[in-house]
Amino acid sequence: MRKTIILSIGSLIISLLVPAGNADAKQLEASAGTYMTTEGSTTGQSTFGWNEKPFAFLQFDIDDPNLKWKWWYGNELISNSQASNQALTASVGSSYFNFWNHLNDWDTVKKAGSWSIQAQWGSPGLGPITNIDFTVTPEPVNSALFLLGGAVLAFGCRWKTKRRQKA
Repeated sequence: MRKTIILSIGSLIISLLVPAGNADAKQLEASAGTYMTTEGSTTGQSTFGWNEKPFAFLQFDIDDPNLKWKWWYGNELISNSQASNQALTASVGSSYFNFWNHLNDWDTVKKAGSWSIQAQWGSPGLGPITNIDFTVTPEPVNSALFLLGGAVLAFGCRWKTKRRQKA
């Protein structure tokens, strides 16, 4: 009987001292972000002009959140975290760390339309994937100049053709 009581008390003490599995593990949460912005900004935006460079922004209260990024254009994977064309910029605030992710070769891979970034983080393991969507739109002035140039060329060709027919 005495042996049973000692074993029961020992088991109770051990169960209180050693947490079972990851019951106390807390998922790492971003304190701000998972949105798109411009370089150095913390203000979100969802539409970017043709000459703007989009940055994915996240803020954490730790300096190494184990970030992973994937940039998608429609269903086409443009870049993942292991690619050399991604860059991560970090800055330190009073009690937080800001992280901006962007593509170094944005000017060569940019396309007008819908984009998506998959961000994943965790410490020590990775948590769920968060999607950040944004749109790139061509500048209306560029489109207007393109159309105007095309109209001038078409008018010039037509004018030359009529002039030759009269001669």
